[in-house]
Amino acid sequence: MKLRSIALAGLLGAGMLMTSGCTEDDVKDAINDLLKPNVVYVVNGYGSDITAYANTDSAILANTEMNVFAMSDQEAADVYYTVGANSSEHTSLAYGNAHLYVASNSCNLVNGFGSVTDVSTGTGVVELVNATNTVLTADSTNTVTVHVTNGGTTVDTVLTLQSGTTVAECSKAASTVSIADLGIVQGSTVSVTIGATTSDPYTVQDDVPTTVDVDIVYLGGEDAVAVPLVKWDDLI
Repeated sequence: MKLRSIALAGLLGAGMLMTSGCTEDDVKDAINDLLKPNVVYVVNGYGSDITAYANTDSAILANTEMNVFAMSDQEAADVYYTVGANSSEHTSLAYGNAHLYVASNSCNLVNGFGSVTDVSTGTGVVELVNATNTVLTADSTNTVTVHVTNGGTTVDTVLTLQSGTTVAECSKAASTVSIADLGIVQGSTVSVTIGATTSDPYTVQDDVPTTVDVDIVYLGGEDAVAVPLVKWDDLI
């Protein structure tokens, strides 16, 4: 299975605000008030180009591409997408967290437009998200393996599902491993293998807290993408 490049570029860098007399809570409050605490990761699994919207922001995404929307309004994010002159249903994603939104041509369809969503738990869980209408089987011949290289040493971790060997269509299942088990840190080179094919590697640019969830999104056919659900305050 050929995989697209892993989308760990979604790791957002938030510089430490250094103000004399400020506590760590003061810094977090300042970022929450001023630096867009809501983050929406939109992945295009629709099968053709879409224009994705989050409130007043928009981005044109080719199939399997991802865009990160950082919201400035202290309110729920209004997320949807268009294909030509036609629009999907609007989805409201709650303020104050990191969200995954996958445009899909097979899941939860309304007038031919569907989507799959997820939200960060803040516990560092690694989940498999199946954004297709076909059961995803993870077994000895179709494993999902995350490769993490640090200092020239590569550790391969096979993701084992808590709920069994399959992920139902348009659903998700948590792995028995966490992001802490994977050993992803600043400078790590990360790739994912599903079946016999490995994605292009990505070098992580920022420190990664162990509270960051990672969604490995299966888009069907040859396509998959990994998305770390990083919030602005995760990097403080």
